[in-house]
Amino acid sequence: MKALKKIVYGIEAVSGWTGRIASWFLVLLMLLISYEVAMRYIFVKPTTWGYELSMMFGGSILLMLAYVQKHDANIRVGILYEKFSPRGRALVNALGTVIFAYPVFAYILIGAYQYMIRAYVTDEKMAEAFWYPPAAPFRTVIFIAVCLAVLQFTATLIRDVHIFLKGESL
Repeated sequence: MKALKKIVYGIEAVSGWTGRIASWFLVLLMLLISYEVAMRYIFVKPTTWGYELSMMFGGSILLMLAYVQKHDANIRVGILYEKFSPRGRALVNALGTVIFAYPVFAYILIGAYQYMIRAYVTDEKMAEAFWYPPAAPFRTVIFIAVCLAVLQFTATLIRDVHIFLKGESL
């Protein structure tokens, strides 16, 4: 039990610091995109890197998925959920993770891995604008973000199963 607790706490620590780092990265990206918008529409001198940068915004948001799951800050319809006991909520969460989240993440993880490897093998460039940055780092961020999310969902599943079986938090 103690080892399991250490694993869960370790995963949650990683989710915490990656979420905090990604949140600051998002602030930086928003400032850069604001700069691009000002250059494009006020000064009529758009940058060559603005569009790809806005696409990379999505990778940062994905990096925060594990953080959101760690803090149970995801959106849910709580009409019935809020009426359940802690054990009932834990059961719903565990079943939802196993039945819905894991299959979806398996599909996304396989696709993200293939997407990332192809970018490295073919030396893919992002060709939406004129500066052609390498796609592999961005694809790697997506793959890592999905891996981190799967780890955090696993930690949450362990917590939920423990609450369901023991009636107390891990």
